[in-house]
Parts: sequence; C-alpha cells; structure tokens
Amino acid sequence: MVPHEFFEVLLRRLKGPAVSVACYLLRRTYGWEKGGEAISLAEFMEHTGLSKEGVLSGLRKLQAEGIIEVVRRRTEKGDALPTYYRFVHATRDTSDRGGCPGH
Repeated sequence: MVPHEFFEVLLRRLKGPAVSVACYLLRRTYGWEKGGEAISLAEFMEHTGLSKEGVLSGLRKLQAEGIIEVVRRRTEKGDALPTYYRFVHATRDTSDRGGCPGH
C-alpha cells in the first residue's frame, strides 16, 4: 500500500520530474511490497516518459529532499550495476522485506 505521507506531504513539495520518478519508484517498491529496488536509468526513462536529464533531475530532487536513499552498486570487477533505490520511510520500517543486498 502507498504510504499516506506521499499524498499528504510529498505531493505538496514535489513538482515536475520528481513526481513521475517518485510514482514509478512507488510502483516498483510498495506496489510489489518491496522496501527498495535496483532500477536502471533506462527503466525510469521507459516507464516515466522522461529524458535521461529529466530522470536524473527527479532523482536528485528526491534525494536532496531526503525522500529516497540511493545506493550505487558495482560488480566485483568494478562494473556498474543498476542503482538501488528506496524511500527513506521504508528504511525505518522494521517490516522492510526488500532490503538492499550487501547493505
């Protein structure tokens, strides 16, 4: 279930690309009852209709507002993996079933 805080507080604070990015992240996390999810920029772009710059702008805003936590991940060889995202609210929830592996 989507947290009430999103609609009661965050929508007043968020505008533009941050709303689209937050909605997609909500779908990928709370929609599937996960605390967080690894999502590529291409996936954000495909599902939000935003450009790469739009997605990055939305993600920066959500992170700057303390709404999401961002965990950049790499393989043992140092190659980039999709970044892991979760709402800060979920990190405080003891029922978080979607914790970031290795974090």
